[in-house]
Amino acid sequence: MNRASIRRIAGKELTLFFSSPIGYLFLLVFLAFTLFIFFWVDTFFARKIADVRPMFESLPVLLLFLCSALTMRMWSEERRSGTLEFVATVPVSTWSFVLGKFAACWFLLAVALVLTLPLPIMVAWIGHLDWGPVVAGYLAALLLGGAYLAIGLTISASTSNQIVSLILSCFACGVLFLIGSSGVTKYFGENVADVMRAIGTGSRFESITRGMLDFRDLYYSKPESALGIPMDKCSLAVVQDHDFKYVHFAALPPLFFDLKADPGQFVNRAGDPAYAGRMGEYAAKMLDWRLGFADRTLTGYRASPRGLEVRAA
Repeated sequence: MNRASIRRIAGKELTLFFSSPIGYLFLLVFLAFTLFIFFWVDTFFARKIADVRPMFESLPVLLLFLCSALTMRMWSEERRSGTLEFVATVPVSTWSFVLGKFAACWFLLAVALVLTLPLPIMVAWIGHLDWGPVVAGYLAALLLGGAYLAIGLTISASTSNQIVSLILSCFACGVLFLIGSSGVTKYFGENVADVMRAIGTGSRFESITRGMLDFRDLYYSKPESALGIPMDKCSLAVVQDHDFKYVHFAALPPLFFDLKADPGQFVNRAGDPAYAGRMGEYAAKMLDWRLGFADRTLTGYRASPRGLEVRAA
């Protein structure tokens, strides 16, 4: 497996993509739907909350279609035009072709996500934006997109029809996303639902975009077995600014770092009495942040003798 060969193959695929107006159309349609959902469907200005959570909530579905569109021609076009036989005779390993095409698709996915960056920048300009969940959301989108791309490339290699590849990829990625969603798991028992959530991509994407790192997302239950704590306690949350960093674990002692005195974060100040007050402040910030993301289904209503009524603004 030659890195130079992988770069050349990826470069060829990128050149073919950007030499056609259809490539630009895919990216523009993705951006247009993202903006439509963010400003119109989720009514950003009416929500009066400085976050980009609606964008990340819609990304799994938008990426499903984008990744299927990016991969539909990668192998099916080679098979349709008859160049697949030529590829098999080139003195380059099969893995180089596979990784080269995957790298090209992943780069295009990254370009599509970069096009959405003006949204969080605009939100940060008009309000106070917590960049932690935003960075985590983009990282989760890249990883989720990578999974979709792998599925799309596999299906593209099995058919010579691009439309068939697009439809099958959307279906396969859609099933993988829906299988772990609450709308599906509620019809099954808890044990089966846990397995479905472990397989489904939607539940894992959601936890990362909330700024939470769930140990179960790394490798199912292996870390929790090593730590000796139950599944529902395998999570952590982080609050950080230029001065301090506070890490709260659900079932483990917290971490607290003085970033000015210890920029490398080697000394845990959580047990130092001199930092007790400061650590309490950051624990309160953590609680405030978590309450901001709590379920607000009934926030805009009040109970009355006539039932629930919408509160006056």
